[in-house]
Amino acid sequence: MKRFKIVLILLLPCTLYLYGQEKQIFIIPAEYTLSQSQALQFFKGDTLIIQSDSVFLINSSRYNFYRNLHTSILEEKTSVCNELLTTYEKRLAEYSRDYEKLLENCKKTEGAIDVLQQTRQQLSATEKTLEGTIDLLNSTQQKLDEANKIIESNRKKCRSQKFLTGIAGVGIGLLVGILVGS
Repeated sequence: MKRFKIVLILLLPCTLYLYGQEKQIFIIPAEYTLSQSQALQFFKGDTLIIQSDSVFLINSSRYNFYRNLHTSILEEKTSVCNELLTTYEKRLAEYSRDYEKLLENCKKTEGAIDVLQQTRQQLSATEKTLEGTIDLLNSTQQKLDEANKIIESNRKKCRSQKFLTGIAGVGIGLLVGILVGS
């Protein structure tokens, strides 16, 4: 039990030290890849959440080397180095703007694709409706053809009945004429 207390007393400052450190969470957005902002500095225990496609980490001595190199190039009065550096920075800014435009166009294209898909679905529904209407029209046309055949058949029957009635009337008229005349 004594040993446990001693170990607990020794571990207590260590745990307090670990919990006492300030840890921060940094989110590196995708836009940071194309930005020309200053370099970010992180410390031991910091947590990084990287949302861009790539990030390059360099140690402090390498960063100081590049920063000093950049500063010395800018301080030199040689126009070639200054022109190269300014041209590079202009191109980088231009590429960044072009990339943003490309992303914007892609988003517009995605919207157009959604509209095309909806239009395709609406056209498909319209096509099904038209097919149903065509089937209904064909069925109606067949029924009209059958009705015309029945009407024509009834006309022929009606003519033949009228013709027979006329012949019967003539026959009765002749018979009555013969009977009245005799």
